[in-house]
Amino acid sequence: MIFLMTLIGSILVAALLLEWGNAKKPLLRAFINAIWGILALAVVNLTGMMTGVTLPLSPVVIGVSAFASFPGVITLLLLQLIFGI
Repeated sequence: MIFLMTLIGSILVAALLLEWGNAKKPLLRAFINAIWGILALAVVNLTGMMTGVTLPLSPVVIGVSAFASFPGVITLLLLQLIFGI
């Protein structure tokens, strides 16, 4: 299980580094992606009353959401559904 989570995380980090490396302004792009990730996390938690799906707020969840944006939030949701994390 830890191997699978490490593999998913490694693929996600590699994809983000490739995306940021091709951007004209990588720091601005990273900041905008962080804002979108935090907003996506907020939307998931605000709609949790209707859907029954929420992500607990912890430094790790907030960090992954900020660093990986939408793919990070989706990965966290999938990990929660698959492994019950």
